[in-house]
Amino acid sequence: MRRTWILVLFLSVCLLPAAQAQQSSGIPPVGKRRTPHHGTLKASPNSTSMARSSLAASGSTTLETIKFYDLTTFPNGTWAQLMDVNDWGVAVGLGDTPAGFDSSLDPQRGYTRPVGVPLIGLRALKWFDLGTFGGESFQNSYQTADTACSAITNTGMIVGLAPTTDDPVTRITKYVRAFAWTHQSGLIDLGALEYLGYYYSNVIGANRLGTVIVGWSGGSDAFSVPALPVAWTPDLRYNNGSLVQHWNIHQLETTGYEQFPYWVADTANNFRQVVGFAFDDNGKQLGFVWNPLPGGGWKILQLPVPRKYRDFTNTAVGGINEKGEIVGNIFTADYSEGLAVLWQPLDPYRLLYKMTVMGTPPGIPDNSSYPASINDLGDIVGTSYDAEGNPLPAYWSTKEPGAGELLDFDGNFGVANKVNNLRTVVGGYWSDTCANGCAAAMQFRVAYSKTQ
Repeated sequence: MRRTWILVLFLSVCLLPAAQAQQSSGIPPVGKRRTPHHGTLKASPNSTSMARSSLAASGSTTLETIKFYDLTTFPNGTWAQLMDVNDWGVAVGLGDTPAGFDSSLDPQRGYTRPVGVPLIGLRALKWFDLGTFGGESFQNSYQTADTACSAITNTGMIVGLAPTTDDPVTRITKYVRAFAWTHQSGLIDLGALEYLGYYYSNVIGANRLGTVIVGWSGGSDAFSVPALPVAWTPDLRYNNGSLVQHWNIHQLETTGYEQFPYWVADTANNFRQVVGFAFDDNGKQLGFVWNPLPGGGWKILQLPVPRKYRDFTNTAVGGINEKGEIVGNIFTADYSEGLAVLWQPLDPYRLLYKMTVMGTPPGIPDNSSYPASINDLGDIVGTSYDAEGNPLPAYWSTKEPGAGELLDFDGNFGVANKVNNLRTVVGGYWSDTCANGCAAAMQFRVAYSKTQ
């Protein structure tokens, strides 16, 4: 979202260089798609000559890489990034394609598209492009892109955002709209809160069953105007004698937090819990979980911060698993200090949560780690930043949350965005041969010590 506010994001991936001043401040800049979610790639790698493995060696005591997938880019593209992978090994994200290639851009690139690639199976390593609603854009940043695949379910449904247009010649974006895609339907416009005058919508995540899609809807593609958290749920309707799946949009509850004009629902689990966050013009940010109600709808619950950490007044929320475990960050009011944290439910109804502070990987400064995803095995991945502001893929476990370590992506630097239940991690890396960013995935196993 094209704004200059500096808020907390943990792991939205930005492929364009950001100001080094932002990196040193400890406050990642806001992105278009996940406004404060998932720690931004706050700066491009500062020194691609520095070997990534030199940091991994001291912390990689429990993980072993089974396979690394150097996926580079869409054929003849210049950059790519993977944002999610389902349990069947299909990864999705965004990147440019040869279509619309413009040599006058810096860096040179083609249209940004919602793309993906299966890692296993008959079509393994064969990229696909889902297309758009007619609009096109050239943004080469996850934060600012008008089109991307955000998530993929275990049913094969892919969700994301794509631009519409009024001009079939220039293909200039009119609205950015949330989409769902299946083999049977192709791209479906999920709609927006149009009864409120909000014609823009954006999908951030979905549960693995494909029964809840979440994101936001607002009056602009920028958070300079209010945006509300939304969820989409399916139902079947008859159309000309045939059953057709239809998606209903729901505005999630914000009661009690009216002072926050900007909202994002980030992802959901099969229990139909939704996590997300809200923020205001002053940089204040709170993380929430919405729990499903028996009669339909959701009830909002602010995630707690223990009195021991009462100076940490800002919370940022990322992933949630089927156990209701949530990962994120807490920060002081001025964002000068921050901690990676894990919230775990204490009761069957998931109304009470405890918070645990997570450790820092070896060689990583404090206030520089952003967990983004947690699977049902308790594996947590995200991105940490070294002292020079370079991003490095990171790992934690709910079995030992105080011990973090770095993942051994090929390339000098990288980000880890999601982990599935097969322990496959997707994200991207930067190297001397891929300065604009390339897609990557790795599968690992965990060798727990006898003391665990």
